[in-house]
Amino acid sequence: MRILLFNLCCLALIFSTKAHTASKNWDGKYTETKAISKTFEVEKTALLDVKNKYGNIVFTSWDNNEIQIDVELKANGNNLEKVKAELEAIEIHFEASSIKVLAHTDLSALEKRFWGRKSVDIEINYTVKLPVKASVKLDNRYGSIKGDRIDGHARINCDYGSVSIEELRGRNNQIELDYCNASYFGFINTAFVDADYSKVEIDRSNRIELNTDYTSTSFGNVIELDYNIDYGNLEIEEAGEVHGISDYVGIRINYLFESLVADSDYGSIKIMDTDSEASSIEINSYYTGIKIGVNPQWDFNFEFNGSYGDVKGKDLLDLTQVIQKNTSKSYKGYHLDQSSSNLINISMDYGRLRLEKTSN
Repeated sequence: MRILLFNLCCLALIFSTKAHTASKNWDGKYTETKAISKTFEVEKTALLDVKNKYGNIVFTSWDNNEIQIDVELKANGNNLEKVKAELEAIEIHFEASSIKVLAHTDLSALEKRFWGRKSVDIEINYTVKLPVKASVKLDNRYGSIKGDRIDGHARINCDYGSVSIEELRGRNNQIELDYCNASYFGFINTAFVDADYSKVEIDRSNRIELNTDYTSTSFGNVIELDYNIDYGNLEIEEAGEVHGISDYVGIRINYLFESLVADSDYGSIKIMDTDSEASSIEINSYYTGIKIGVNPQWDFNFEFNGSYGDVKGKDLLDLTQVIQKNTSKSYKGYHLDQSSSNLINISMDYGRLRLEKTSN
């Protein structure tokens, strides 16, 4: 049912954006443009609120206590009169004070007469400069959001487009993405990230709460991650503390510094390498394949309980207890030091755990 709904959504997107999608290859005879520029004096921690559709939002931070907004509107089609009428029907609403600047695209006049008219393409692009310590609320549909750095709080919402932001340094960031491919964040301090049918890359982050459906997410380095994922994949180059629940998800952690607590159904979990100071790996799984790369210098205790599952690589451990009964197996043991407080604890139904010594 979810796959059917996804296909219907895609068809609706193709149909509904035929007349309005921003296009680099417009083939209409006539193109009309209009420019709007506004500058507002604000406090350095002011809030910028921009809501747009069918175009891009690009922001640059600076040291001035000003918010500068340039809006470029374009319309293209084969009927000059209709092109001009479409352009004039686009409204940009501004509200401003020293602590908040609002700029919203209003297409209500266009949308009232959308059906049954000849196609006219439109594009609305915002270019913004704002104080680096400002906060932002950016909402864009059918277009991209791009920027360099925000030290305040950021609330980013993008549908059917992409996001590329170098730095979000605030402590209260919220990112919502739907049907956004190739979205990139260079650094995020802390954030709640909610993404559906998207592809997200986060290079560096301190703390992320991740909620995704049908999404591919990758991290370079994340210190603390809480995730809830259905359908997709998660890849982390270097991870500190990771906690999460996943269904139908492939998870790969190339290097685990601290700990993993995971609940996985119908997926895979691969930890390619572990730090010698890592504390614990605890996994509860159902129809999930698990691989753990064991640092030869890492001491830990080991517990495995499984039904219709087994452990490959038991020769790396000193086993202290082995219980096999019908389809159930239970192992206890240790690596290097039986008194270690570090722990690998795996509870598995239908799957296999593979332990491999790494080259560290």
